Amino acid sequence: MLQKTAQAISGILRSGDEVARVGGEEFMLVLPRTNLQDATGVALRARETIEGLSVPVDGDEPIQVTASIGVAATTATRRCVDSLYTAADEALYRAKETGKNRVELASEA
Repeated sequence: MLQKTAQAISGILRSGDEVARVGGEEFMLVLPRTNLQDATGVALRARETIEGLSVPVDGDEPIQVTASIGVAATTATRRCVDSLYTAADEALYRAKETGKNRVELASEA
């Protein structure tokens, strides 16, 4: 399931964008030179693409896959990788807590 999800995400990215698994069932997309509005669009497309997956597991009925996504972009005070990751991670957990299968933006910083 993780491989199919990663392949689906990779299929919507531009040259120079990256997808990486950062833990368990979590992935990170790195979208250089992308503002918050465009990154949100990519996140929405990724969520829709993932939601469209139907992955068979061990010969059983296919499993529908969903995604909760947190989005963060650089700001005047959020310029290092650690602060971007933290902001996106906090947004991800808000997405999970407020209904799952949704995109949540990081709070302004």
